[in-house]
Amino acid sequence: MVGSVARNPHTGSRSEILADYLFSGWGTVTPVRRQDDYGVDLQCTLTEAIGQRAVVTDYYSVQVKSGDGPWVFESDDDIRWLFKYPTPLFLACVDKTGGTLAIYHTMSRFLAGMFPSPTHLKLTPSALDDGESVAWTNGTDFSLSAPILRVSLSDFVDERKLEILRDVLKYWVTLDTFNCDLRRIGLLRFRMPQKYRANVVPESGGGFVEQGMTRPTDTQLGRAVSMLVEAVDCVGDQLRVRGDRISALYAAMLLRHLRATYARELTADPRWNLSSESPFECTLSRELDDAVEPGTNPSYTFEKIDKLIHMFRGAEAISAYLNPRSNGE
Repeated sequence: MVGSVARNPHTGSRSEILADYLFSGWGTVTPVRRQDDYGVDLQCTLTEAIGQRAVVTDYYSVQVKSGDGPWVFESDDDIRWLFKYPTPLFLACVDKTGGTLAIYHTMSRFLAGMFPSPTHLKLTPSALDDGESVAWTNGTDFSLSAPILRVSLSDFVDERKLEILRDVLKYWVTLDTFNCDLRRIGLLRFRMPQKYRANVVPESGGGFVEQGMTRPTDTQLGRAVSMLVEAVDCVGDQLRVRGDRISALYAAMLLRHLRATYARELTADPRWNLSSESPFECTLSRELDDAVEPGTNPSYTFEKIDKLIHMFRGAEAISAYLNPRSNGE
């Protein structure tokens, strides 16, 4: 009808405006356009003042909800999106009646994402003040425990309180970023405080929980092995250049072993298929040759590294470990 609108058509957008106002006090906020909404409402940064400028230090995303109902994912694509989300992700629940904004971590996505994707996933906030680390129930229902922040309207004008709350958010953004980095390189583990309290930075000396997957699938392990090879090659050569020869030798032997043992996992990356030689391995091999027999040529480039691996495997303790006796012997 001309001259009229639906009652309360902007309930959700008003919640986003309230969240926008809070987060914009700590950095930049870019609302996602309605037609481009893919699961988050705000793309945010944290900034630090340096001179007359505010420099971006961290990135995170926020989904905003009116009320404290669960965040539900009901399709494979939705759940896969959550598990693969690459940056810190928080859920903000706005209680307009009580005038409060509660912000929750979503660490449970790291635990749930280690296992085959469920057909249904529910993340449920609580009204508690004291939170605990993520707990496993049935793989589909996870409590988000206590919020990391609970902000009232009066806090919005209290600069001292807002600075304290920013430090709390900074802690959780940094921790979530670390866990995202682990997941990105294929390491199936995550860390978080064993216990925490809303609006308080967890103590640095307090207990923390590390959960992980000890029996990954071939696909999951393949990603991790590929990243391990990359790290060993890069860091091993850096240690060689710094003069840490013993660490460089260990790295070269591990790299040689991984490339031979997990050739199938590495063939997807043209840099690490077996036809590609590592400059680190080649350089260390030449240095090893010159140290043992200056001026001589080995029968093949990696001869002495392979001899070291053979000697290592032949040591009594190593041989016993690699070839354990059965209980009946």
